[in-house]
Amino acid sequence: MGILKRVAYLAATFSVAGLSVAEGFAAGGGVSEPFAPPFFQVHLAPPKRFVPTVLSFAQKVFPDQQVHALPMLILGLWGYPEFVGLSDSDPVGLFFIPAGSKAGPFFTVACAKMADDAPMRTALALQKFATKTFTGWTFISSGNEVLRAIESSGYGDDLAELAGSALENDFVVELGSGMVGQFVDECEQALVDGLAASGDISKHMPAFSLFAIAKDFANQIEKISIGGDFFGEVFSGHVRIKPLVGSDLSVLFREPTNPIDISSVAAAIGDSGLISFVWRYDQQKLCRLIELAIDGLFSGGPSGLEGVSERELSTFIERMFSRCTGATAGQLSLDGDGNLVVGEIVAADINGDELAAWVDFSFSTVVHAMVERCGLAKNLNRACFVDVNRNAFVHCGLPVIAVSISVEDAPLGQDSPESQEQDRREIAGELYFCALDGAVAAANSEEAIVALIDAFLAGGHDGRSLADEIHFASGDMAGFRADIQGLLCGTVERSSAAAKHGLTVSIGLDAGDLTVNFSIGASDIAAIVAAFAEGQ
Repeated sequence: MGILKRVAYLAATFSVAGLSVAEGFAAGGGVSEPFAPPFFQVHLAPPKRFVPTVLSFAQKVFPDQQVHALPMLILGLWGYPEFVGLSDSDPVGLFFIPAGSKAGPFFTVACAKMADDAPMRTALALQKFATKTFTGWTFISSGNEVLRAIESSGYGDDLAELAGSALENDFVVELGSGMVGQFVDECEQALVDGLAASGDISKHMPAFSLFAIAKDFANQIEKISIGGDFFGEVFSGHVRIKPLVGSDLSVLFREPTNPIDISSVAAAIGDSGLISFVWRYDQQKLCRLIELAIDGLFSGGPSGLEGVSERELSTFIERMFSRCTGATAGQLSLDGDGNLVVGEIVAADINGDELAAWVDFSFSTVVHAMVERCGLAKNLNRACFVDVNRNAFVHCGLPVIAVSISVEDAPLGQDSPESQEQDRREIAGELYFCALDGAVAAANSEEAIVALIDAFLAGGHDGRSLADEIHFASGDMAGFRADIQGLLCGTVERSSAAAKHGLTVSIGLDAGDLTVNFSIGASDIAAIVAAFAEGQ
């Protein structure tokens, strides 16, 4: 059964012994009081409804495998399929709670509403788990010490209240304050350990400034909630990020009072791409977000980017972004030869000379400096070049700017004068820019930039456009759609109606929180799983 066997083994192991993880932590330092709020919690819909729903969806993802046998293997001990004695209307929960301090040990407690004679109580006793009832909820732990401490501190009623919170989805996972920052720390340490094991890490250290940026943002998050529902052929989910009150993120996540119009840019992009997106965001907030990122980039000192000062970079970005309205639409597609084509329209009040200056500074100075900062040229063992042609060609009376990024085809250190000549370089990528009346067009080929210019000047794409496909609510700031199966097979053609859902994402601001809503078809997940299996 391949992947399913591994999933089943892991799930079965967790279902029997998962709570035992807590025993070692709690035994290490004991349970201290008072208790801190759970830093990680999981809520599932009533098992009698949740399990069949997930099973039905899984059978669509793995149609040729015996998925129906997995629940008995994983949950047979707990009363599957009837779950006799468990509530048909109340969720089940799992809490990871700090034992005294957020940075110290933690313990795990599961909870459910069950009858006194529920068969699951017998199964728990056979596995040496302890149980205790608080306000009608049965709490389960690996040992009596934890439950006694909860009872003596009066924390049981608080946990029962959390357990009984209204559940609007099939499942919800919540990460509390500090959990996200800790995760970033562990990722950074894992990278350091991996690089240390493979050799000298000193040449890679400049890239770690990105972790400084990530940690700064992570430490401003109060909690993250992740939820999902299984609807027949489609899985629908959401991520909600709540910032700490008074943090920089709390200002950036405020819902705009005057939503930005996206119609002019969205109308210029067709609806047949592999990936399509529309974006709108207050430019002052975006500048602030970029400033925070720049602070992290230069956190190592004035030599953050060679040849570029922090003030010079911040001033230039602020000046250019202040000329943009915040509306953007773009697409990634394939041409007739199967080559990747990227095009984008940005609403902006920028003339040709200003755009040329921005492109020149961005690529000749900033991009080149970032390539050096990240050690890309050294890792490739090739010299990198960025060339900007401010007047590559003219279309409809508008000058088009061309940027060519190339690498030397001879290794660094070889003293060959010919290696500096253009015919000794390998083109790594090309980009084209054009200032329009109230917008900027950008693409990675001459044909694509010409098509964008024509569509914008004509008042819209010839046929259905993103303006017809992506509709924004008042708080939405981004819409995204991907043809998953097209991306996997390298074509925009789909074989059946069942494959037409793909991945859709919307990002918005709601009551000071950042929300991400997404949905994906079961057939698309099946295609991803099949591609992963083929690559093993």
